[in-house]
Amino acid sequence: MTEQEKFETSVKKCMEDHQAVGMAVAIVDAQGVTKYERFFGKRDQETGKDIDDETIFGLASLTKSFTCLAILKMQEDGILSIEDPVSDYIPEFKGMNQGEPVLIKHLMFHSGGYFPQSRIVVDTVAAELGLDEAVVGDLAYNAELAQEGCRQVAGRLDAQEEFIGRPGEYFSYCNDGYGLLSDIIYHHAVPPPTRIICLSIF
Repeated sequence: MTEQEKFETSVKKCMEDHQAVGMAVAIVDAQGVTKYERFFGKRDQETGKDIDDETIFGLASLTKSFTCLAILKMQEDGILSIEDPVSDYIPEFKGMNQGEPVLIKHLMFHSGGYFPQSRIVVDTVAAELGLDEAVVGDLAYNAELAQEGCRQVAGRLDAQEEFIGRPGEYFSYCNDGYGLLSDIIYHHAVPPPTRIICLSIF
C-alpha cells in the first residue's frame, strides 16, 4: 500500500468513526501550493450528488471572523464605518432599540441588545417562496432566498419589544446580527465578497 493509499484509508476511517457523509481534504505547502486534493463521499445523500470543488461547507461560527474581516476591509476602503446605523445599509431593518440606532459595530460585537432567537430554517423559507431546489438549482446560491431570509431576520429583530439592554451595553450572542452583516457585505462590498476576503487575507 502506498503512502497516499494509507492516507486515504485513514480519511475514510475518520469519516466512518465520526459518521461523516463526506469530506474534502487538501494538503497545502508553506508556499500555498496545493499538493494534494481529493473529495470523499456525498454532499447530498438523497440526490446522490458527490462532494466536489464547488461544494459549500457550513463552517458554523468560524464564518463570523471572516464576516468581521470583510466589514473592516470595507471600512478601510471608505465604503462604510462600523459607527454607521445598520439601517443605512439594510432598508428592511429599522434597527431602533429603546430609541437608539443599532450600529454595525453592535452586531459585530453581539451587543445589539437582542435576546437570542430560534433559527430561521432555510428549507422552510424556500417552501414559503415556492423554491424547489430541483428546479432553481442549489439553494445555497439563491439570491431570492437570501434576500427573504434577511427580510425575516430584520423583521424579527425589529419586532422585539423587550431587550437585554441598550445597544452596546451588554454582550448577548446573536447569530441574526451576522445574517444582517453578511447582507451588507453582499450588497455593498467592492470587489465582490469572496474576492474581498481573499484580498484581505492574502
